[in-house]
Amino acid sequence: MGDLKKENLENKTISAILEENIQKIIPTTGVDDFAGKFTKFFGETRVPNFIITYAAKLQADKQSLQCLGSVLDGLLAGDFPKMRYDMTKSKHLAEIFRNKPELLQMWADGGKSLLANFLKETDVSLQPINFLGIFKNNLIDHGHLKYEEAPLLFDFLKSGKKVIQENFKADKLQDIQINCIKLMDENLLAKKQKELLKEIDSDLKEINKPQFAAFQNDIKALLSGLIKRDEVKQNYEGFSIVDSDHYEDLFLSGTEVEGSCQAVDGSPTLNKCLMGYVFDGKNRLLAIKNKEGKIIARQIFRILWNGKEPVLFLEGVYPRLVDPKLKLAIEAFAKQRAKALDLQLLTIDPTKPKYESSISSLSTLDPVPYEYSDPAMAT
Repeated sequence: MGDLKKENLENKTISAILEENIQKIIPTTGVDDFAGKFTKFFGETRVPNFIITYAAKLQADKQSLQCLGSVLDGLLAGDFPKMRYDMTKSKHLAEIFRNKPELLQMWADGGKSLLANFLKETDVSLQPINFLGIFKNNLIDHGHLKYEEAPLLFDFLKSGKKVIQENFKADKLQDIQINCIKLMDENLLAKKQKELLKEIDSDLKEINKPQFAAFQNDIKALLSGLIKRDEVKQNYEGFSIVDSDHYEDLFLSGTEVEGSCQAVDGSPTLNKCLMGYVFDGKNRLLAIKNKEGKIIARQIFRILWNGKEPVLFLEGVYPRLVDPKLKLAIEAFAKQRAKALDLQLLTIDPTKPKYESSISSLSTLDPVPYEYSDPAMAT
C-alpha cells in the first residue's frame, strides 16, 4: 500500500482505493460496498489494523493468504459464522456433530458470565514457577528455538545435566543458555529470577537474530508475569469470562496475551497456524476480558474425537505466569460448559492419571492449511 502515487488516485473514490489496495494484500472476491463493510469489521478494532499486519506476515504463504481471504469474504458477506461450522467442509465436524444438531447449536452458541462468579482466592506464594516445564514446552514441544541455536540448553532440558561442550565459546549465546539453566533451580528467589530474565532479554536484544524472536517473546512474557506478581492485587470488578468464537477474539488470541507464538505480528513460520483458531469450528476460546474487552487470559477450547464419541480438550493458559485465580476461573468455567454440553472435559495435568483413549482432530476445515496445538498428555 506504500506504492500509491498521486496519479493513481485521480478520479478514484476512497472506497475504490481501499478495495483495490486491500485486495493487493489479501486475495478477496468482489463484495458490494467493500469499503463500508471492511470499516465496519476492522475500522475500530482493539488492535488497530491487525488484519493488515497479519496479512503482511503471510505474504510468502499463498495457502494461508487464500484462507485469510476466505475469512474476509465470509465476514463482509455475513456468512462467516455459518462457514466455521460447515460440516460439508470438515470430516471432523461431520463426525462430531452427526445426528447431533442440538450439540452443534450449543457448541456454536458459547457462553458468557461475570468473572466474579468464578473467582476463588489463591495464595500466589504457593504456586512456584516451573521454568523447566515452561522451557520444555516452548522450546522442545513448540519449536520456538532450534537445537542448533542452543544445544547446551536443549541437552539440559532432555537430560537434566549441564555439560559445556569443548567447541563452545564464551559468548552471549552461551551466557543465555547458562542463565536459562540457572532459572530452573527451584530454590531461586524471585529477585534473582528477575535478574536472570533481564540478563537473558538484554543478551537476546544484543544478538538480534530473527531465529530468536519467538524465544525472546517467551522471555519477555515471563519477565512481565514475574513483575506483575509483585504488584498490588488486581481488581477484577466488571471483568467477564467468555466462551467465544468472535472473529476479533480469535484473531487476537495470541496478540493481547503475552508469550504466545500466535500473535498477528509474530513469526510467520508459527503464526500461520492462527487461521486454524479463527476459521475451524472445532476451536473456540475461553477468555477473561477486562472492562474494555481486551483479553487478559485465555485457553483454547477444542471439541475432539476419542474414537467413539466427542470430548472436550482445554489447552494451556496464556500468559504462562497468569494470576492463579484467573486460571482456576477458566477451569471452573470450562467445567460448567462441559456439563452444559454433556461431554467429558480433558485438560493438561500431569498429576492426574493418563486418559486411556487417544484423542484426535480428524481434519481441518477446508481451506485451513495448518493447525496448531499445545502438545500434551490428556487427563
